[in-house]
Amino acid sequence: MRERIKTALLFFLIIFAIFLSSKLWLDFSSERRVGIEAKEKEKVELKDYISAETAIVNFSKDKHTVLDNPGEQGLFQSFKGFFSDVFTKNDYRVSLIGEEEYENAIESSRSVVFTFIDNFPLRLIARTFNIMEKNNFIDDDKNIKEIAILLYSGEAMFKTDASIYKITELNTSLSIPNSIVNNLELKPNLAYYYNASSILGEKSPLYIPYQDEYASYIFDKYTVAHDFDILDRENARSFAQRFFDKELKYLKELEEKDFSKIYSYDSEVIKLKYDGSIEYFDPLKKIYKERNLLKSIETAIGFLQEGIKEEKPLKVSKIEEITSEESVGYRISFDYYLDGLKLNYEKDADHYAYVDVFMDEVRFASVNKASFNKDSQEAFYTKNILELIEKNAVLLRDNAEKNPLKSIDKISIVYLVKKDEAESVAPKIRIDTKKGYFIFDAKTFELIKERDYELEQS
Repeated sequence: MRERIKTALLFFLIIFAIFLSSKLWLDFSSERRVGIEAKEKEKVELKDYISAETAIVNFSKDKHTVLDNPGEQGLFQSFKGFFSDVFTKNDYRVSLIGEEEYENAIESSRSVVFTFIDNFPLRLIARTFNIMEKNNFIDDDKNIKEIAILLYSGEAMFKTDASIYKITELNTSLSIPNSIVNNLELKPNLAYYYNASSILGEKSPLYIPYQDEYASYIFDKYTVAHDFDILDRENARSFAQRFFDKELKYLKELEEKDFSKIYSYDSEVIKLKYDGSIEYFDPLKKIYKERNLLKSIETAIGFLQEGIKEEKPLKVSKIEEITSEESVGYRISFDYYLDGLKLNYEKDADHYAYVDVFMDEVRFASVNKASFNKDSQEAFYTKNILELIEKNAVLLRDNAEKNPLKSIDKISIVYLVKKDEAESVAPKIRIDTKKGYFIFDAKTFELIKERDYELEQS
């Protein structure tokens, strides 16, 4: 009897071991490669990738600056305590206000106005700061456009797609944000802006860099260095082996006429392009009928961190809903900033990277993988911006009757990577309108790049 029990027990242990082995094998085979999913061992830090699109800092009625990456300066993160109080407390007042009251409050107060990209859910701010509790102010239907915080009173206004909510009687501390704004005001070489309302004679959301004849800003210039050289076959192979975590003998290798290298393993394909960029493709393994934005963002970041080994502090800059046959997902775009200025490309690319994500699967990705080394410095003058706009009025305005300033959504100083990458990466003027954007040389007024959204859709 005892021998039968031993035999049965041994048989059970063998079967259990086989089960565990098969389960482990299945887990590894379904992982979709290290890095495509966000790993528990190294949790994705959303706060490093998600921030407001811009911050308009109003020091006084006639003194402003515009930060294109408020996360990099730490300004957005400094409001974590404020957001925590807004999203968890229930003892403050909420009222609906109109556009005029909103504009007057901003104009008359020392304040910070955060603007956000399209389709940015309010709840994403809470998740970015790991605020897990939520009150009735947070719901799944609110997409946030702007958040204005009055630094002295602590009052705030949340502008959504449909309404403007005013928050008063919020017992919160703004000591850290106030300290950052105070230090920012004292910062040398800070680019100041003024509101276009003073020129147009009517309310305008547009801010223009100061037209001071003697004011100049000193910016660093950069050179481009690619993380791999496709002309160096061993270098490209080494990257591919790291990406797939496989020896070269297990990979298929192709070379195109422009010297781009293509590597594949199973269904996954990666292309190392002649211009230093990377493309990735892997067909979906199943059909996805639902979207999950948070999970998709984490998957995209995990792919960039672990798969591409992207170590730069990128920022989520665009969220688009996409479909692939019967599946629904997101295209998450990322931008890279040098010294707080957005990196732009003379070539077709609008963003440093974008990833097509379906829940925890990456179907396609494109990354302008490169490093940037400081080369020299140059003075950058903004005194001619209005002249630049006037000379390009026909190009910028919606129709012949309108002042071109009324057609402009944003004027910003950006870094531009030229097609001839031997040229330095240097600051340029970017003008965004509803129909597209334009990048100009601030000194010569040369139009370097034009992107016409209306033409592309026709």
